[in-house]
Amino acid sequence: VAKSQYVVLSDEELDQVAPEKSSVIEIQEFVDESEISSLYFEKPYYLEPDKAAGKAYALLREALARSGKVGVAQFVLRNRESLCVLKPQGEGLVLNALRFASEIRPMDELSLPSNEKLAPSEVNLATKLIEGMAAKFDPAKYKDTYTEEVQKLIEAKAKGQKRQSPAPKPAKSNVIDLVAALQESLGTVKKGKKRSAA
Repeated sequence: VAKSQYVVLSDEELDQVAPEKSSVIEIQEFVDESEISSLYFEKPYYLEPDKAAGKAYALLREALARSGKVGVAQFVLRNRESLCVLKPQGEGLVLNALRFASEIRPMDELSLPSNEKLAPSEVNLATKLIEGMAAKFDPAKYKDTYTEEVQKLIEAKAKGQKRQSPAPKPAKSNVIDLVAALQESLGTVKKGKKRSAA
């Protein structure tokens, strides 16, 4: 169908091609998780077994943990066939929904800069900045400020209060000289490390 053409499908026609509803997760194969690009990962879900499947659940969890593999599976979610991986997580299993290969845009369609014009000193500077800001990942450090502000707004309205609008933040200017910005950031990182060491 050409981009300018439209085809109208009825609900009945869509129902005819929809996958059969099922609560079954069919494992197709087992692979190393490192073989799956992060581009494919979409959304994780905790899996909880029903009472009759507790032993099978525990067996799969332990076997996956020992093998270091993840299970590639398919299941039906909201009338759509979905791809996923099953992996052990502590005492449980996580189902991580995956995108199909057809949903990933090939990178060769993008206009990306080459490395030809990069000076070694600029790359070294950027690398030092990364090393200076390196830390162990702690998701608790990062806050969803929008959700927090919405919660405060709900609480204030529930009490009949009007919440004051925060002062607008100054607009950030576009960084034109990336190297100068990196040098400035590197200086800030070094100062911060000296203070924390004192």
